[in-house]
Amino acid sequence: MDVKGGLHLKEYFGENALSVFVKVPSVEELEKRLRERGTETEESLSKRLYKVKFEMTFQDKFDVILLNDDLESSLEKAENLYETFDQDELELPQKPFLI
Repeated sequence: MDVKGGLHLKEYFGENALSVFVKVPSVEELEKRLRERGTETEESLSKRLYKVKFEMTFQDKFDVILLNDDLESSLEKAENLYETFDQDELELPQKPFLI
């Protein structure tokens, strides 16, 4: 889901939803990851990087910013966020909360 869709869902569901922005460590790191996959043309890579730069301008509108620096630990953090939110035990000291 793109950021606009995520923000619309948060607006609709309010406190019954947790908005999470999954952030790459840097645009350069994302470019490296995409190039290593070998699935992008230069044109599609350029479009994706442009979109990421645009979407990053919305990160402060989310409840949580999840830094995706390592897939396994990021997945664990996301699962913990979900479980805590689902059990009504999540307390965010400030928004957005960076994990």
